[in-house]
Amino acid sequence: VNGVLDAVARSVRATELRSDPVGAEVVVNGAVVGNTPVRVARSDADVDYTLRLPGYESKVVRVGAQSPGAISVTLRPNTQ
Repeated sequence: VNGVLDAVARSVRATELRSDPVGAEVVVNGAVVGNTPVRVARSDADVDYTLRLPGYESKVVRVGAQSPGAISVTLRPNTQ
């Protein structure tokens, strides 16, 4: 499935979501769409992606038509 999604993302406007540390789960509307780094299609509507990794605080990243080709986020260790 990721290969197909990657091919679609390359053929349209896409943004690569990256995280430090790598391998964070990327979730949109409750569905996992991959793990960082992952390319997601940009559309005219903004879409919120949640990056989550055990032991780290989740981070929401908004991707829209004007988003850059890559967005990098640093996940903070969970202090709880």
